[in-house]
Amino acid sequence: MSADAYVLNGAIAHAAVNKSIVIENNLIANDPGLAILVSSASGVTIDSNKIVNSNLLPYPKEGFPPFAGSLTVTWASSILIRGNVETATQKTYASGIYVDGQTTSDVTLTPDAMVLILPRHRAVNH
Repeated sequence: MSADAYVLNGAIAHAAVNKSIVIENNLIANDPGLAILVSSASGVTIDSNKIVNSNLLPYPKEGFPPFAGSLTVTWASSILIRGNVETATQKTYASGIYVDGQTTSDVTLTPDAMVLILPRHRAVNH
């Protein structure tokens, strides 16, 4: 099997290259793109992080993976997401959690996986 079989779009390996990772108690602020990307991984815990103002810039229309969220999981397995808080004090282009269901398995989202505190201009009137 060639090495190319483990690469998606030249960047993301299909195999779990990264294992047994804990991302916890971090402040991730003012990020132009998504705050946390988990890919090519297994056995990952994402716990008690605070995300402030991620996705400040829109995604390009072409040549970019179709991820949407501040925390994205793709090509991964055995993932636990709990106790994270996301806030926005200005306009953002995406928020929340995106899990690629076609390439990812065994994801546990606790009821408090991501608490969203968004500004009023993000509200949708029905």
